[in-house]
Amino acid sequence: EWYPEVSSTPLATIRGLEIAGTTIWIADASTASMYSALVPLPTITITNEPTAMATDGTSFWVAVDAVPVDKILKLAVSTSTATLITSFDSPGVETTGLTIHNGNLYVLVNDNQNIEMGDKTFQLTIPLLVQLDKDSGVEVSFSPLVDQWGGILMDLLGGLSSDGSLLYS
Repeated sequence: EWYPEVSSTPLATIRGLEIAGTTIWIADASTASMYSALVPLPTITITNEPTAMATDGTSFWVAVDAVPVDKILKLAVSTSTATLITSFDSPGVETTGLTIHNGNLYVLVNDNQNIEMGDKTFQLTIPLLVQLDKDSGVEVSFSPLVDQWGGILMDLLGGLSSDGSLLYS
């Protein structure tokens, strides 16, 4: 096994890194060797506890509580069954609202964010509105919610809906 130190000179001789699945391969010129190491992955826990839901009349999206981030399930809905079409990670750890608006899936999360003010950085849990492609889960836009004066909204929110023109929480 190989345990390099960040301040060691041998790190300067690394000529390549490649990740294949859960293994990272390291090419070291000083020893003319290849090393492999497992990439540590977090334990993933998915519950069946829904935290939010939305529909466009054909499909149904359900956010479920999970660790390290919540999961969003897209289901095909008929009168008697629901079939899983796909699932993707929620953009946050506390998903509290979903809605379909202008053809996209909007997700409301209350999440920790680093806030920089001058030379200081601190963490706050704030509500964020994230727009996702409803089929792939790819992020389209991301924004903290602001009040009428342009300040970051500090109240945690739950629930999200659309009337076709505006979003409401």
